[in-house]
Amino acid sequence: METKVYNYTNKRIDSMGYMISLPDGYDGKTRYPLLVALHGAGERGTDTSLVLVHGVMKYVAKGLKLDAIVVAPQCPKDFTWNMLTAELKELID
Repeated sequence: METKVYNYTNKRIDSMGYMISLPDGYDGKTRYPLLVALHGAGERGTDTSLVLVHGVMKYVAKGLKLDAIVVAPQCPKDFTWNMLTAELKELID
């Protein structure tokens, strides 16, 4: 799987880093399930590598291959996920 780091921005948040992992052979045409991995409060901030500490991205980084697209956003420091539902929906769309 290929894992890349990107930054998402909108009117309310300057930057929300996220990692995305694509299945081997991903061509942009084939449809895959989408897994959105939300971390706990301890991984908030601007160091996107923190999303690799726990959960599915930890195992993807160690070589776990999933037949799915995995998106792991990082919640900015002064926010919680329930404050970012519109931004998460926009990111997913």
